[in-house]
Amino acid sequence: MDLKRVKIMNEVYFHEDDYCLAELVPIENEQFVKKEVGEVFNFSEEHKAANGSYTDIYVGKTPPKKLEEYKIDYIEIDKILSNIAIRYEKVTTGYSTHTEECKNTIGYSYNEIKIFISYNDRYITHIWFDFYLDTISTAEDLYKILKVISSNYDLIFVHWAWCFYSRIRHNTELKNKLIEISKELSEAEYDV
Repeated sequence: MDLKRVKIMNEVYFHEDDYCLAELVPIENEQFVKKEVGEVFNFSEEHKAANGSYTDIYVGKTPPKKLEEYKIDYIEIDKILSNIAIRYEKVTTGYSTHTEECKNTIGYSYNEIKIFISYNDRYITHIWFDFYLDTISTAEDLYKILKVISSNYDLIFVHWAWCFYSRIRHNTELKNKLIEISKELSEAEYDV
């Protein structure tokens, strides 16, 4: 019996707006991501209302390389994540009072971070996260999870709402950047 493996919980939920908002993408998409992040930023600036809301929704473009093309077996990643995170039997999503089950999706939580993996047959199609990065410990946990997942795969972490992306393996400043963002979010919370 593997003593590192944590128990399996019943259900984890993510709001539909958070689907792939913070995600991992193939390194080959770096130029695409760089351009798309710039377009998201410009669009949001052009459509920001005085009250802080937005007057339109940006529809992202399809990246040139899909994660599924890496042929990452979800069972392999499940073994890795199940040894450090809580695994959920069921993943649900929705909005307002509507909720539905996500088929071919596995959910995990590591402290304050939720990790989701969707797959088609045996291969991963998307890896995304749900978290609020308002503490240094959450930033450090996110960095740890990113490093664990990307230990065998060269991936980019993208947070579309922050207009931020970073190589995981090759960016020695990523942990510091996540901590910096957490401090900014924490300070902004107290300014309200």
